[in-house]
Amino acid sequence: MRNITEKIIGGRKCFICAVGEGDFSVAPVVYMGVSERETGSIANIIDGLKKKTDRAFIINAFESRDWNADFSPWEAPPAFGNEPFAGHAAYTLSWLRQYGVSQTEAEYAGEDNCRKRIIAGYSLAGLFSLWAYYETYEQNLFHVAVSCSGSLWYPGFKEYFDMRVESGARRSHPGYVYLSLGDQEARTKNRQMSQVEAITRYVDEKLEKDPGVCGHIFELNPGGHSADNGIRMAKGIAWALEQEKL
Repeated sequence: MRNITEKIIGGRKCFICAVGEGDFSVAPVVYMGVSERETGSIANIIDGLKKKTDRAFIINAFESRDWNADFSPWEAPPAFGNEPFAGHAAYTLSWLRQYGVSQTEAEYAGEDNCRKRIIAGYSLAGLFSLWAYYETYEQNLFHVAVSCSGSLWYPGFKEYFDMRVESGARRSHPGYVYLSLGDQEARTKNRQMSQVEAITRYVDEKLEKDPGVCGHIFELNPGGHSADNGIRMAKGIAWALEQEKL
């Protein structure tokens, strides 16, 4: 494994690493949104992945400085505390399209539209990963969405998801979706967040009706929202890397 390299790409701090042995010009690339306080766990996630898969891959863990803004797809009132969701996910996705993807992959023999890409995240970044997958659905920008303990309770997301699946949009490459939750996450006094398991199960079931998704899985892990988040991320990304056509 090469060292994790810290870079500024398009004004955003990124942590990039090529993992394993192989031809990195065709290796899958994982784009993973992280908060400033999570950057220290990137090495642990990579170590966990090395135990679960022997696939060569590249990872770009891109940092968010404003979590509630960067990964929320539209404005929403606070779910807890006093900070509302600013709805700046479109800016984050625009950054990925304009800078993150091209500059990351240029380092490994250039950007290739056929290269397989995984968009992954935990909590609100997990919501973002599934939203970004569907926002770029017809362009096939991402081949797999990994949403671990994703905030699928987010106001309006279920309706957005229904609209996207029922839109009749088509992909030229098959897609995959990984969903997971902790089995205690729905046990909260917060009425909005208590819907997370029901909505995640609903999403998983409805993926059967999406002709562009040829593989999907929902896993329930022991514990609450923050339990073993690095292990859960490694588990989800490893599943994504092992899909037959990736």
